[in-house]
Amino acid sequence: MNSIETEWRKLLNNILYDGLYSVKDGYGIKEILGYHTFISNPLDMTNVLSQKPDDFVEYIRRGYFDIEGYPMSGDGIAQYLEEFQDEKCIRPFKTEDGFVYTYPERLLSMRTYDADFDLNVEVDQFGVISDRLIDDVGTNRAVATLYNCGLDRNEHDIPCLNWLQATIRDNKLVLHVMFRSNDIYGAWPANMFFITYIGLLLQQSLSENYPAITFKGIDYHVSSAHIYKTDLNMAKNVLR
Repeated sequence: MNSIETEWRKLLNNILYDGLYSVKDGYGIKEILGYHTFISNPLDMTNVLSQKPDDFVEYIRRGYFDIEGYPMSGDGIAQYLEEFQDEKCIRPFKTEDGFVYTYPERLLSMRTYDADFDLNVEVDQFGVISDRLIDDVGTNRAVATLYNCGLDRNEHDIPCLNWLQATIRDNKLVLHVMFRSNDIYGAWPANMFFITYIGLLLQQSLSENYPAITFKGIDYHVSSAHIYKTDLNMAKNVLR
């Protein structure tokens, strides 16, 4: 079974040796287009005895999931995961450099129109996914969209994670994600730990109705999987 670390190394290798050079926002990158994989062991069961979300964060914090050569580790990744339940990261904000969203904000408090076209309705998309699965465990309608065309159409910084879907078959929960763009060296492992955390939170929210459900893995799709030119040597060192 492939863990986040083994899949990261494979993806780095694919980009380094099969990727093509391009330019993104003025920065040189090496990339492959249209990549898909299934991460069947995101919890790395050799290191984890519990599938509770809080325990997973604690494993992260203690360094159980640290990856040699990856610039983030331990407490830094744990804090990134905990933002999902941090009120400061749920409300939209805009920093001096123009950053206009967080993933928690888009998943827990997406601003949109309601059925009567009243603006500024805030939708808990995580809650919608959970409710749809509780109502119909086999549904294909448990989806969330993070790109907000009204808010994002004139912004430079828009979500890299654009879409998320949860499916359950044979009591196995899978999260399907679509990234328009992904920094594989600098961001990918943290992104996958974050998606895993969401999967565990969703499993927990369903446990009262469906106690047998377990989180199976991540069905990952990306349009542009890339490594920045400035990170190429560090990425090569990971594979040595």
